[in-house]
Amino acid sequence: MRNLKDILHQIDFQLISGSLDQEINALQFDSRTVQKNDLFFDYYRIDWTTPQDQYDNFINYAPHTVIPVEILNRILRASVRPCHEHSQLRALLEDSLAQPISLEEIQAAIKTAPAGSIPDYLMR
Repeated sequence: MRNLKDILHQIDFQLISGSLDQEINALQFDSRTVQKNDLFFDYYRIDWTTPQDQYDNFINYAPHTVIPVEILNRILRASVRPCHEHSQLRALLEDSLAQPISLEEIQAAIKTAPAGSIPDYLMR
């Protein structure tokens, strides 16, 4: 098992909250396979020639199925700003991703998830 700080040691980032001492069991690229203490990496590729046209594909992308739609919307809105605004992208991402997600939003997302796609430990 590795700590998050060991995995991210060569990446330039700003820790907004939490701890880098979190133990990581596995790296996952599909949110449907994530288990307790796994680290999820989203590898969805956006066609930057028409990023605004990517909404349906991004939201309905199979590996995103257990990610609450509100979080996906925040990520996409922050990512597909016109080029002339790109100097503010970091601030937009930090602002969008730092907003807390309510328990009600998470519960609503779980209710709409396909049967069997939510790990058992989240259903307790």
